[in-house]
Amino acid sequence: MSSHRPGRLPRLPFGERWTGPERVIDPEQTDLTLHARTVRRLAFPDTAEMLAVRTAAVQVGALEFIAAIHPPMVMDLGEASDPSVIIPRYGATTCSTGMTRYTARAGLSVAFLSGAAQVVETGLVSVVAVRLDSIRLRHTARSMHGDRPGRPPDLDLAGNRELSLHAGGLPMERMLGHLFELFDLVPASGLAQLGLDDLFYRYMVNLLCPELHGPMANPVLAPPGSLRREVDVVCEYVRAHFSEPITLTVLESISGLSQRSLQLAFQKQFGCTPMQWVRQIRLDMARKVLLNARPGDTVTKIALDCGFTQLSGFSQAFLARFGELPSDTLRQNLAGP
Repeated sequence: MSSHRPGRLPRLPFGERWTGPERVIDPEQTDLTLHARTVRRLAFPDTAEMLAVRTAAVQVGALEFIAAIHPPMVMDLGEASDPSVIIPRYGATTCSTGMTRYTARAGLSVAFLSGAAQVVETGLVSVVAVRLDSIRLRHTARSMHGDRPGRPPDLDLAGNRELSLHAGGLPMERMLGHLFELFDLVPASGLAQLGLDDLFYRYMVNLLCPELHGPMANPVLAPPGSLRREVDVVCEYVRAHFSEPITLTVLESISGLSQRSLQLAFQKQFGCTPMQWVRQIRLDMARKVLLNARPGDTVTKIALDCGFTQLSGFSQAFLARFGELPSDTLRQNLAGP
């Protein structure tokens, strides 16, 4: 969690290096990128403080993450077809609609807003706001449930509430912080390829249904070899789509297994996790292409074509698996006998 610098606005959760400077805003202006929804009205309870804001936005697949720092403010948000979340990284945010009023505090909780009109009140804050896709959120929850006993969770997306960052035993505060750090480290074009949009949806499902992360109350142990068919389906899919973004949620969905069952099945059959196996397949395919490369082919192009987004990470993984750098493999092949 970012610390406040006396006399200045706190740090943005991401985008400090590439966003613009602080800017003074007009209290009558409402077309600000301060939230993932329409801001109908702004009010400032403490006009003695300079009305300076900083904002940054990043697109990850279909998700837009909006980071904002601003002084005490009241926002009147219009209705929306989908819910949204406000994640305070500094300060607190209070939301109210009808008779419901709740407060999310940095390091402790996030605010889950239904599509109903909302009034959002803040002090001096640094926040991240994201509008969610209800259909994808529910699909992610069903995929994460997989073969667990009972019915998939029925997400309450109409209830406005505070979601604890400590429910379910996961360090969600740190996990979200690491995710936002990646926005500064990875080129924007590679964020979706890494599956960071899927990762965020999984985080949201964990906050909405922390019981999904816990152990099964009455686990049903599959007999040895009974999951081979499900594993084969996953392997066939990965081999056919290795150049595309592949996420754990996708693998859960096509196999019908929960994360735990899928990981146990892969550990038993391959001695690794599903995502480690995906990386191995991509490395094997990259080596095959490098060994058959033609003049004009580059390591970067081949790595991207095989589903890798970061060249340095690809090179190190290739070296660890095959004992040489991909550039050496390419050079030796092009040099001929």
